[in-house]
Amino acid sequence: GDLANLTSIDYTYAGTLSGTLPRGLCNLRKLQKLQFQFTGGLSGTIPDCLGEDQPRLSGIALQDNVLHGTIPESLCLIGDTLVYLILYENDLSGE
Repeated sequence: GDLANLTSIDYTYAGTLSGTLPRGLCNLRKLQKLQFQFTGGLSGTIPDCLGEDQPRLSGIALQDNVLHGTIPESLCLIGDTLVYLILYENDLSGE
């Protein structure tokens, strides 16, 4: 759907959530907080576009999932608005 005004996604402690993070998250230009933490079943990679055109993004919490691959460089493009980036308890690599 058209979620152009969506500012927050929070699936903290939502039980076992399976699947991958969709690339469509990158289209949410007004997104401020993205939280898929403690789901235990979210897998795949972090989209390489996440944070690229999301200047309001202030928090990303993806800990305690089954994510793998490299931490995308696009997260470095967020800038000074990013207050927290929590990625532990995954199988991620990179700087």
